[in-house]
Amino acid sequence: MNMNATTPAGRRRISRSCTKKLQSAVKTAACALVVLLLVRASVCRAAADADLSKLQPGMALPAIRIVQDLTPEQRSYLGLPGRLIGMFTGKGFKPSDVAADVLVIEFFNVYCTSCQSQASILNEVFQRVNSRDDMRDRVKFFGIGAGNNQQEAAMFMRRYSVGFPMFPDPDFVNYEAVGEPGATPLTIIARKHGKELLVVSAHAGLVKNADVFMTAIRTALASSPDGLAAESAQKEPAQAVKRPRIELNMSDDQIEQAVLTSMRRAAGGDDSITSVRTVSYPRSGDIFVATPAGAVSNLYAQVVSRPPTCDVCHGVHFILVFDGAGILRYFEPLHLTKYGNVVWTQYDADFMRRHLIGLDVRQPFEYNPSVDSVTTATMTSVIIYNSAQRLRDVLKEIKSQ
Repeated sequence: MNMNATTPAGRRRISRSCTKKLQSAVKTAACALVVLLLVRASVCRAAADADLSKLQPGMALPAIRIVQDLTPEQRSYLGLPGRLIGMFTGKGFKPSDVAADVLVIEFFNVYCTSCQSQASILNEVFQRVNSRDDMRDRVKFFGIGAGNNQQEAAMFMRRYSVGFPMFPDPDFVNYEAVGEPGATPLTIIARKHGKELLVVSAHAGLVKNADVFMTAIRTALASSPDGLAAESAQKEPAQAVKRPRIELNMSDDQIEQAVLTSMRRAAGGDDSITSVRTVSYPRSGDIFVATPAGAVSNLYAQVVSRPPTCDVCHGVHFILVFDGAGILRYFEPLHLTKYGNVVWTQYDADFMRRHLIGLDVRQPFEYNPSVDSVTTATMTSVIIYNSAQRLRDVLKEIKSQ
């Protein structure tokens, strides 16, 4: 007998199986297209340059982790185990721990005007989902405040009457995990697939119509996880897009001259610093180095360029100068903006210098948004402070070489 041969009945079973898989894949792709068309018709396009390369449909949701303590009400809503005396089950969770088939994860920033506007839209979606017996237990929501602390996240919930949990991400750990896309609100809808979650859709920027989210949620509930995974495997890698809103419009020579000037100012106007050299490190990237005349220690400078945390804000670009003892010696804006994308003034730059210069990056220091922020530039200010805090790891890498 030919073991590779199939009977007519076997061929029919194989054919039906293949047809079902094809129908599932077609259905998933068609639903995704409907969502895309609705989104394009109903949203502000300001975040078209957001980097969503880690959040393409069918991809595994990046490793997000909530590390804060949850209230009993939050744990109950998310279907997480209750906290036990002497145990650690009450602190934090992974999205895959949530008892739901579909998760709606909203990255926001308290000071982002689009996030504030979208709060009422997402509240409506949350209420509509909870009013439906076929959705209530299958779909869960939570938010993550990129660059916000616990008090700011709680304030946002109160001010905009948000009905689902919202958690802080003060050090941008989760925001970076999803690719630091350069925009909030960032709304991710993911479908559970075994012990992981697959992205169904991700949108950066303000959505003005609750029906867009409801359609995306229905798509997620109806989608086949296997179909999503297969669709992702067949896609070509996303093409890089130009990001003039986010990228720094300066040449390498201009940047190097700005670094040289900053290092001279850090050394008290020392004109003996006539050049800088660049050293590349595996984790910290390019670090500029100069040795003032008669000095026993080098000066180091890092050019920081980071995406913003709102959908209409510009990229955040500046120089931090520090010495071998870990003392911050100078701060220089390259391109920094505040509300309305107004460029920082000399007064704003001097305000930040007064707060930064002299800090010891080897020691932890707190950022207080009500005290340490440039007026109407809180989102930019927290990124600057966070970058200064990270210099501790930069210094460790320099010293280890």
